[in-house]
Amino acid sequence: MKALLAASFLLSGPRSAQEDLLRNGDFEKGSARDIPQWSAIYPPRDSPPPEFFHPKEGAKVGKRCAAITTKANGGYTSWTQIVDPAPKEAKAAKLEGWIRAEATKEGTSASASLLLLFVDERDATLGLHHSQRVPATSPWTRVSVEVPVPTGARRWMVRCGLSGNGTAYFDDVRLTAGTSVADQAQATLAVGHGQFAMTAEGAAEEPWIRFSIPFPYEGQTPLAIRVKTDPPNRAVRLQVDEERENRLLRVGLRTLAAGESVRVWADTFVLLRSRQRPTGKGAALPSQKDLVPAVQEYLRPAPGIDAEDPEIRKVASGFPRSDLRDFVTEMFRFMDGALKRDAQVAGGPQGAKEVLARGGAVCTGNANLAASLLIAGRIPARVLPCVMIGQKQQEHYVVEAWTPSLGWSKLESTTRMFPLDDSKHLILRIAYPDSPRSQASVPLHWPVGSQGTRARYDGDPGDGCWQAAEVLTTFSLDAADADRLESAARKAFDDLVATPFQGSVVPLVRATKPPPSLGEKGRRFLEEVEKRLAE
Repeated sequence: MKALLAASFLLSGPRSAQEDLLRNGDFEKGSARDIPQWSAIYPPRDSPPPEFFHPKEGAKVGKRCAAITTKANGGYTSWTQIVDPAPKEAKAAKLEGWIRAEATKEGTSASASLLLLFVDERDATLGLHHSQRVPATSPWTRVSVEVPVPTGARRWMVRCGLSGNGTAYFDDVRLTAGTSVADQAQATLAVGHGQFAMTAEGAAEEPWIRFSIPFPYEGQTPLAIRVKTDPPNRAVRLQVDEERENRLLRVGLRTLAAGESVRVWADTFVLLRSRQRPTGKGAALPSQKDLVPAVQEYLRPAPGIDAEDPEIRKVASGFPRSDLRDFVTEMFRFMDGALKRDAQVAGGPQGAKEVLARGGAVCTGNANLAASLLIAGRIPARVLPCVMIGQKQQEHYVVEAWTPSLGWSKLESTTRMFPLDDSKHLILRIAYPDSPRSQASVPLHWPVGSQGTRARYDGDPGDGCWQAAEVLTTFSLDAADADRLESAARKAFDDLVATPFQGSVVPLVRATKPPPSLGEKGRRFLEEVEKRLAE
């Protein structure tokens, strides 16, 4: 049924009825295995492949629902529908529906969610927004995503998806649009995971381990930190250490006997604000008089940043200097031609000269080459170690370039994306020109332990990865509420520099003591954070 839905969400002015943009969103039409207007999408490497079906029993609304069963712990498997062309005048969108999830068998995990994706005319992602994730064993749960529509969104994609090993059911999924937007902020709740370990060489009475976590930076704000250990309950104190602009987490532990080891898991719950970033068009490149001392150091070479190399300087001199957009566009075009997307030539040293000579790079080499070309073009640039949202990794690297009118602008040197929204990565720190690099020119920050201990990353045996990041849910907040949450959480985070928190779980903003004048949406967002923190 194509029902009309009252859509006051995100809208300023009078309430109005908006048509459901999805076709067969109630899943009433179709056969046992086929649902018209919906496509079955799954990771091609999943084995065995998932099962997509259209049961007549157990629907929440009407006679049928859509369902997926997976038996592989793969990626996001979904029933998918594309809205193409999207409504031209739409400024806001709301996706909502019912979800129920089950685990395939005891000991497995799964969660289901709705996803709304916006893409532009080049098929580049402009925004990706998950609803609340419904875990296995949950009854039918109503979920929704309410977000502004990014400028230039030509196609919208809706996915009813399952992550992990289980079965998910979806029903009465609806997508509506509004033509005006109130003063709203799209807020994503993400979590970054890190795994570390340390061993005492002798008896250690007040041991500690320090490592990088997502910190307050541009559009990302930590809301809570949770540390767990094995053996359990060994973390007793959380403190933040300053390192110029960077902020590192120091975890104080109980006494360790000589030779004793402890594993440490750190989860950082982060508010990400998705902002429409400038494209760089019209942003003049810096002249010598613009290079204030705070940015001059980012014109210096560093290990792997080979801006003084004659070949790199020659290449950069040929890029247009009309504005930042044109420079970066031509730089990406050069990188596409110079570097093969071939794993066989990607490995090895990741300095800019080496990757150019070899014709291949991993993310580190892409970042080093982009930073080298920018600096060779007299544009201050720096590398940002981070974790990609939705990925399990060792560490990823993106780049920032500085111009007088925009300040620092992020660009994704590996996927050639510019501008880069804050919701794509969790930034861990800034790699300064004098920051340590490995012999392969990787700006990895090795965890540090107190005297008499040895700290290390605790990567999984299968892939060596010790970090991951995922979206938990997406909210639409009043912009003033988002500002209040950010301000209160950042102050509490900074307070951890001078005053350590005694314990292993610290909510930086509490639902029981919210910031003054916080509205209903903001309080619900905090309640969601504390629910996730307690899991």
